[in-house]
Amino acid sequence: MEIQDNWEVVKLARDPNRLRGSDFARNVFHDFFELHGDRAFGDDPAMIGGPAYLDEQPVMLLFQERGRTQEDEKKRNYGMLEPEGY
Repeated sequence: MEIQDNWEVVKLARDPNRLRGSDFARNVFHDFFELHGDRAFGDDPAMIGGPAYLDEQPVMLLFQERGRTQEDEKKRNYGMLEPEGY
């Protein structure tokens, strides 16, 4: 797929059906275990991370998640990180 101009890039980035980090965690990696919180202050629902396997290689996944449904977007603060997410 060839991108014609910058506006095409913007439209692709805003496409509500584009793949999310959780799609990759579920379909590319296996044995993903989501970790929560910084163990000192709080948890940021917009930042998802945890160990997983790519084939037999252990990896750590970190991704920012906006959510798909309106309820999920609100729960994840529309993908906007809080200080604990950093």
